[in-house]
Amino acid sequence: VSAYNNRGDIRNILGDKESAIKDFSRAININNNFIYAYINRGNIRSHLGDKQGAIEDYNSAIKLNPDYAIAYYKRASPRSTLGDIKGAIEDCNQAIKLNPNYADAYRFRAAIRLDMGDNGAIEDCNQAIKLDPNYNYIYYMRGCIRDNLGDKKGAIEDYT
Repeated sequence: VSAYNNRGDIRNILGDKESAIKDFSRAININNNFIYAYINRGNIRSHLGDKQGAIEDYNSAIKLNPDYAIAYYKRASPRSTLGDIKGAIEDCNQAIKLNPNYADAYRFRAAIRLDMGDNGAIEDCNQAIKLDPNYNYIYYMRGCIRDNLGDKKGAIEDYT
């Protein structure tokens, strides 16, 4: 099982996405409890535009381990792309509940909230910066929010 999963990882890195999906599927066929193969296949499916297939893989991972924060975080993106904003935010919320130090979940929830015009996204930006101060794009996002709120000085600080 691990051999197929590992080969799938390498094929994915090399750009052979379809062969990688086949390897992850083989790993799942051998052991349908191998959570990482579902996550990996879901990642590639999402990247290739098969958002529903990705969601199904993340659902399978969540079914295997409902406490696996990464699966919720990963599912949020294709849900958001398909217009299920409420579901995407719920997935981010669950990922954060399971792992309060999950900077990526705060960042993605901030991005969704920003797209919705929810200036409360600044709280998520602040938390993401606290957890991972070296991720530059989050400062840009927070700068946009500050600008929207009329805090030009704060926006300039974040943009520079």
